[in-house]
Amino acid sequence: TILRGLLGKPPAAHPDEARLFKPHQQSRWRKVEPLVKSFLGNTLHLLGQLTDPDMSRFLLARLNAAVPFFCTFERLTRKTLKAVLALFGSGEPALRVQSILLIRNMAAVLPPPTLERAAKGVYRQFAGNAKFINQSSVEHVQFMSTCVGEIYGLDQNQAYPLAFTYIRQLASLLRGALTNKSKEAFRSVYCWQYVNCLECWVRVLQSHAAEEGAALRPLVYPVAQVALGAARLLPSARYAPLRLRLIRVLNQLSASTGHFVPVAPLLLELLAFSELNKTPMATKTRPPDFSLVLRVAKAELRSPQVQEVIVEGALQLLAEHLNQWAYSPGFPELAHVPSRDLRRFCKSTQVTRFRKAARAVVDAAERNADWVSRKRDNVDFAPKDAERIRSFLSADRAGKKAPLEKLAAALKEREKQRIAALQATDVTLTGGRGRGSDGTSDSEDGDDDDA
Repeated sequence: TILRGLLGKPPAAHPDEARLFKPHQQSRWRKVEPLVKSFLGNTLHLLGQLTDPDMSRFLLARLNAAVPFFCTFERLTRKTLKAVLALFGSGEPALRVQSILLIRNMAAVLPPPTLERAAKGVYRQFAGNAKFINQSSVEHVQFMSTCVGEIYGLDQNQAYPLAFTYIRQLASLLRGALTNKSKEAFRSVYCWQYVNCLECWVRVLQSHAAEEGAALRPLVYPVAQVALGAARLLPSARYAPLRLRLIRVLNQLSASTGHFVPVAPLLLELLAFSELNKTPMATKTRPPDFSLVLRVAKAELRSPQVQEVIVEGALQLLAEHLNQWAYSPGFPELAHVPSRDLRRFCKSTQVTRFRKAARAVVDAAERNADWVSRKRDNVDFAPKDAERIRSFLSADRAGKKAPLEKLAAALKEREKQRIAALQATDVTLTGGRGRGSDGTSDSEDGDDDDA
């Protein structure tokens, strides 16, 4: 306000007015410029000396209000952005919030290459904080992932080459693991940093690639391919938590963008693993929280609780996937192979409740296939009529009348209740604390066999 007054301007009546203010275009700028530079430089110096979080938040808020005055000070802009990015990556929660608000404002208001530097810095800070996961760090990592999506959504045309570069890095790591087939190469993919970065780009595309003309939309296919490749890199039941996690985000990506992602083969392969067809062995050990691990120990695979989480999770995701395409004219053909393989699973499994759950999915899929078949018998358009195919059963879709809808919703609600109950138990027993996990289990047995 004081700086605006020195330039002969009244206080801004609206935040947008303050954000769009161009101080260097004012007639008094030449006289006020040295004072502005001194204020910004001294504030930045003080910010670097402070240890009190409340005072740091106050200074960040004042710098946020003064962002338009950085326009002509490229060196100060670079130094300020570097300092604020460091606070974003290592500060306390409230300080991180104030930091990202300042970073976003600088990226949106200041001239290039500020947005590029902000986008690079925010993603690198996220990647650095995504190496380990425990109960207390999950929300922090999710918050930083949301911040990455916010920054990359400011200007999709500028964000596209950066996003493409980082996604290509993930693809290169996956290709190295497929080529070298060494333990180190596998661990570069099957770790929390890789999985969190991949999930981060899925969230970015969910938020900003839903529209047909979105600049980031061409990245949907490579991200889906990288996630599918990572999920099937090591076909072992020990990595069921990682596979289920990646399939869950792929379902979300498919739902938000309308792209078909073939996750059914991954789920059916998981159900076909021999470890899940063995008779469970009673144990007093609590099952691991699948949101905090990427693999389980071999001994845990015989636990009835772990088998239940894997099987019910796979069936829930399969029902969700089928339900996404329950109104497509091609649903009967899409559901044929999953129905066939689920029948085989019903014959092979020795657990009655797994058999009942699988039969419920088969019955719902078959009823949905018969329903779609009857509906499409009455249409008068060909498969090449894309517009009419998209509008096929649109009224039924709006009313959620597909036979699969009820089962998919029930399984999803049951999954939410199970996760909530497990997390509540974790908080009660551990107080929400715990050492960080890089995604590997406490037991290292069988690594060479899996690789």
